[in-house]
Amino acid sequence: MTSTMGLVIMGVIVVSSIIIMIKTYNRWGPKCAICHRTMPLNGMLFLKDGKVCNVCRNSVGFDHSAATVELAKDITVAKMILMQENQILIDPTAKLQAKKAAEKKQAQAQYQRYHEIKDYFKDNVTLRAGDLYISDTRRQIFLDISMDQEKYEVYKYEELVDFELKQTHVIQHIHEDGATTVVNGIWYTISDSDREISEISEIYLNMTFSGQNTKTRVFLDHTIPADSIDCQHALKKAEKYERVLQHVKDQPRKSPAKITFTVTSGK
Repeated sequence: MTSTMGLVIMGVIVVSSIIIMIKTYNRWGPKCAICHRTMPLNGMLFLKDGKVCNVCRNSVGFDHSAATVELAKDITVAKMILMQENQILIDPTAKLQAKKAAEKKQAQAQYQRYHEIKDYFKDNVTLRAGDLYISDTRRQIFLDISMDQEKYEVYKYEELVDFELKQTHVIQHIHEDGATTVVNGIWYTISDSDREISEISEIYLNMTFSGQNTKTRVFLDHTIPADSIDCQHALKKAEKYERVLQHVKDQPRKSPAKITFTVTSGK
């Protein structure tokens, strides 16, 4: 009986709360970022930096399609107000198709540009270490940042300010308890012992270019014994980078030779 009465009371409380929320919705409900109307929870459009109501949505041609939702992510409240003031109406589907076509064209151009530049450095490389290429002919440094993902940076030799190879060494202390054992009826006792293991927890190289622009290459990011094969391999890779950069630093400072394109950076 008590349990039934408790359920009834809980039901009354829940229903009363819902009724109060519905009646007071205009006071606490979300407001349109443009006209400040209270919006129904299922009738708002999310912009880049705010939410707008159906009236404001419709005023610029936005409907309830997936294309509208996609386009709205890149539109600010200020831009929508400007569209209203200039009575600009758009076709969301056509607009999205045009946007995707432009993005595809830009991506294709970036892809072509990236491979044009990379091919040049591959053909005219003086020294290379991993994603780092240098060309004495062009007197430039090419950083193939993500290896075949069209992200790169190019610097003049003169822009390399400094570089530094760093290692973090760790000494691990190990204590081994002694033990007693019997071999062929003879008792042997092994005393306690302490030993140290030299380890390296990280190996990285900082390259500083003009304008306090620092690029870091990480060769080791976890602790392993200093004399392990993996550690020695990481160190050799880092030292190869160091030699390439030292070659750049050793070159006399002068203007690069002319070629058919100018390279800067790409993402």
